[in-house]
Amino acid sequence: MRRFEKYRRRAHWHSYLQYDHDRDIFEVRTAIREHQRNNLQTVNETSRLCSCGKWIIYHMPCAHAMKCFQQVGLGATNYVDRQYSIVAYTDTYSGQLQPLGAEHYWPSELFKMVCNKDYLRKLQVQKRSRIRNQMDVGDTVYARKWSICSQIEHYHRKCPSASVGGGGNLAPGASSSNVPNYQGYT
Repeated sequence: MRRFEKYRRRAHWHSYLQYDHDRDIFEVRTAIREHQRNNLQTVNETSRLCSCGKWIIYHMPCAHAMKCFQQVGLGATNYVDRQYSIVAYTDTYSGQLQPLGAEHYWPSELFKMVCNKDYLRKLQVQKRSRIRNQMDVGDTVYARKWSICSQIEHYHRKCPSASVGGGGNLAPGASSSNVPNYQGYT
């Protein structure tokens, strides 16, 4: 019933315009708020309708209808649907639930369960609409290569081609003058 109380508070800010006694139709102007204009709403008491549509959706009078009922002296609680009453709530939980026994005591099924193949996922690769970026490129593209031997996944101290003294097998086209001295400063 929080919604009911919220509508009751909002009804205070609406303005009552006129009432047609013959057809039980009210007119209410909504309050001016930041992002909404003051709209004209029509409330029909006998058919329990409001032009905002909330009375049909929530099965209780909206704020516009509550403003009309306040002006005429009608109780808005009389127009709330029966499903929100305490009697309906207690009727829902008044019956007894019979416990189920173990599964082998259940009656056998009289039908065969068949899968609806229209709702299964297809086994084909779905087209992706995502734009590829650097994260999609594999690790081998960004793997570092040691400049002396041009092999990946190791650095100068672990290179099998370079010896400790700076000599060793060099990559084709590399000269010993290109090899930096990593053992110490010269």
